[in-house]
Amino acid sequence: MKNRISLLATAVFLLLTFSCSTAGSGDFFERIASRKTDRVPGLVSNRAPRLSSKSLPWDESAGNGFEASDKIDTQAELDRELARMRKEYLPFLNDLAPAIVTRPVMELKEFRWRYAEDPEKADPAAAVKGKGRWESVTVPHYWGPTGDSVSFYRKEVTLTMEMLREDRIFIHFNGSDYYTDLYVNGKHAGAHEGLFDAFEFDITELLQAGTNNFLVRVANEGCMIGTTPIYGGSNFDVGSKLAASGGPGWDDPEKGWICTPVGYGLWQNVRLEARKAVFINDVFVRPLADLETAEVVVEIAQSAVNSGYDGLQFAFELYGQNFDAGKILDGSFEFVPESGRVELFQSPQPDSAMAAPFEVHQARFNIRIPDARVWNPEQPWLYQLQVKLSNGDQFKRQFGMRSFVQSAESVPKGRFYLNGKQVRLRGANMMGNIMQCIIREDYNQLVDDILLAKIANMNFWRMTQQPCQQEVYDYFDRLGLMAQSDLPLFAFIPGGKGREVVRQGGALLRMVRSSPSNVMVSYINEPMEGNIRPIPRISIADTVPIFEEIDSLIPSVNPDQVVKWVDGDYANMSRGFSDHHCYNLWYWKHAIPFNRMYKGEWVKTRKGWMHGCGEYGAEG
Repeated sequence: MKNRISLLATAVFLLLTFSCSTAGSGDFFERIASRKTDRVPGLVSNRAPRLSSKSLPWDESAGNGFEASDKIDTQAELDRELARMRKEYLPFLNDLAPAIVTRPVMELKEFRWRYAEDPEKADPAAAVKGKGRWESVTVPHYWGPTGDSVSFYRKEVTLTMEMLREDRIFIHFNGSDYYTDLYVNGKHAGAHEGLFDAFEFDITELLQAGTNNFLVRVANEGCMIGTTPIYGGSNFDVGSKLAASGGPGWDDPEKGWICTPVGYGLWQNVRLEARKAVFINDVFVRPLADLETAEVVVEIAQSAVNSGYDGLQFAFELYGQNFDAGKILDGSFEFVPESGRVELFQSPQPDSAMAAPFEVHQARFNIRIPDARVWNPEQPWLYQLQVKLSNGDQFKRQFGMRSFVQSAESVPKGRFYLNGKQVRLRGANMMGNIMQCIIREDYNQLVDDILLAKIANMNFWRMTQQPCQQEVYDYFDRLGLMAQSDLPLFAFIPGGKGREVVRQGGALLRMVRSSPSNVMVSYINEPMEGNIRPIPRISIADTVPIFEEIDSLIPSVNPDQVVKWVDGDYANMSRGFSDHHCYNLWYWKHAIPFNRMYKGEWVKTRKGWMHGCGEYGAEG
C-alpha cells in the first residue's frame, strides 16, 4: 500500500507543481481554465447573495452544540479501521450461487514482444516469421512510448482436443490500446480501434491442425492534447487517438513512472474460447422502478454457418450471489428473437478481414423477485441469473436491484436519487491505481483501495477519462462504491472521428449497463474551442450532434443511464446539469477570485438547475 500511496502522491505533486509553476506563463492548462462559459443559451449569473448581519448571543456552555466525530490520526488507527471494514464487507465478496458448466478456455498469457524498428514500415509478414529482436512479456502488458509507435505480440498455440470438439473457436480481447490487428497463421483475422472496449473474432476457419501462429499488431498514436513540456515532449505529439491525459501507467526503466501521456499495448487479458455454433452472447438484467421486478434481455449469437434459432429453448435460474437464498426463481422459454440484429458496437472490419462473422438477436421477459434485496453502498446485495440453452451452453450474470436517476422535476432540477432517496455524490478521481491492481492481479490491494475510499466517507469514484477493466466494476458492485465512467476524450474530438466517438459511446453504454455500481457516464473532459493550435478538430457546435446521437442509443442499449455530457464544463455545452472544474487558486486571473467564490459567487449556469464542482475539493 505504501508504494501505491507514493505513486498517487507523486502524480498529484507533479500536476500541482506544473500547474502552479506555469500559471502565469500562458501554458496549455491555463488556456483550458480561461475558456469562456457562454456557449449554451439561457445561462444566468450566480452572484453572491446579500446576507443580513446577525448578532449571535454568547453562551457560557456548549449546550446542544455540534460535536465533531473522532478522526483517524495515526497509521495504527487506520489499520484497525481497515481491518474492521474488511471483516464487515467480506460477506459481500462471496459467490454462493452454484457453479455453471463453463466453455473450454485457454488463457493467452505469455507472448514474445518487440517494437517495430520503423513504425511506417512495420511489416506483419516479417513479424509472423519471427524476424527482429524479441523478448518475453506477460499479458496484461502496458508500455510506451507515447505517440507514434508499433509493437508486435507473437505466440504459437496448440489447441486442446476439448476445444477442437466444439463448433466454433473465438479469440477474445478484454481490451487493447489502441489500433489492434490480429493475424492467424499469416492471415488477417480482424481489426479494432479503441482502448477500453472488449472485442472478439471467430477464427475457426483460419485455424489448422497442430501449431497455430498468432500475431497481434498494436499501434499507438498521439492523442489530441499531445504531450506537454513536463513530459519531455516537443509540444506536441498530437494525433487522432481517442484518449485523454492519463492511463494505467508503467514504470519506464529510464524515465521512471509514467502515467500521462498514455502508452499502449495488450493491457487486458486475451483468451481463446470454444463455443457452440449457437451460444449466449450476453444477459442484461434491468431492474424496473418498483425494485421488485426486472426485465431480462437474453442475447443469442449464431455463426454464419448455422441454420438459425428454430426450436431453440432456454431456461433460467435465479440465485442470491452474496447471500444464501437457495433457488429463488426458475423458468424456461422457446427463444423467439425480436426483429433486427443487436448492435454490438464493434469496429468496422476492413475488406481484408478473414474472420467469420456472427450475428446476435435478443429476446426479453420480466421476472418478479419476492422480497427483493436492494443494492446500496451500505449493503451491496447481488443476485446471479444463470441461463442455459438446450444445446448445453451456459452463461451467468451478476446484478443488483437498484435505481439511480437525475430528476428534471426536482427544485432545483438535477438532484440525484438512489433507490428513490436523494443522494449527494462524494468522491474523487481515479488516476490509474485501480487499473494497476488488475494488471498486477493484486485483488487484495483493489479491495483495500475501495474500502479506504469508503473509510474517507466517499460513496463515489470517477473512472477518470477512460473506463476501467470489467473486474474493477465487479468489485465496485460487491463492495458498494458508486462510479462514473468517462469516454476517453479530452478537450477536443479529432476531425473525422465523429463516427468512432459514437461507436465507442455505444460500447461504453453496453459495458457498464449490468453494473449497479456505475451510476453515470460522461462524454468529454474539459471541452475547449478557439485556436489552441492548428490541428484538425471538430468544433464545439459540431460536437453537440455527436453527443445527441450517443444519447439516442440509451433507450435501446442502457435505458436507465444518467449522462453528464461534460466533466469540467468550460465551454458550457451541457443543456442541464453543469459540472465545472474549479482551479481558482491556480488560475485566479481567469476565474472567480477566491474571496468572491467564498462568499457564494459562481460561474454562469443553466437557470433552474443544480450545478456541481469537480476534481479538487480543496478549491471546490
